[in-house]
Amino acid sequence: MIPDLDLTPPLGCFGFRRLSKLDRKDLKLSDKNQAGVFLGFATSEKGTYESILMVGERRFVVAKETVDFIHNNFSLKHAPSANPEYAWMHGVMQRNQAV
Repeated sequence: MIPDLDLTPPLGCFGFRRLSKLDRKDLKLSDKNQAGVFLGFATSEKGTYESILMVGERRFVVAKETVDFIHNNFSLKHAPSANPEYAWMHGVMQRNQAV
């Protein structure tokens, strides 16, 4: 079966993954999602595909869980998007890069 490459998110788009209970420090107050920039896919030892996200300046995460993407927002741009709904994402990414 030939995969539909139009469904593949573009490199550098905004992505976020749901954190498992083991990755969260505090189950009540800590974030449930982790924002990042999509860098590509990797194959695991089991033969499944996993997403690679950059979540900080030089910090990368291989997301085994479900990852959602916003295909038309590229978070590494220096200027925030003109769309006010995406302004908060730009702020999140700028905070992650400062850490």
